[in-house]
Amino acid sequence: GHSATALNFFGGGSGAKDLDEEWERQQEILRLRKDPEARQKYFDEVEERRAQANKEQTEKWAWQKKEYGKGEDPIDEWKKRRESGQ
Repeated sequence: GHSATALNFFGGGSGAKDLDEEWERQQEILRLRKDPEARQKYFDEVEERRAQANKEQTEKWAWQKKEYGKGEDPIDEWKKRRESGQ
């Protein structure tokens, strides 16, 4: 019906929620623009989160790139990791 077209026009999904988040982000950015210290802190935090995520990503996949010697098997390693909850 009619409402489906309106939704598609806004790119689908819950348009209002996205707009809210968009607005909050803009408010945040405006606030940071006025406050250099807050801005620096914000970017530090973003950087830190990104670094942490990268680190976790790397550690998570590092074992898959490991060189396996004779008799070693990635599947065994994978099973071990699963059992230890990693």
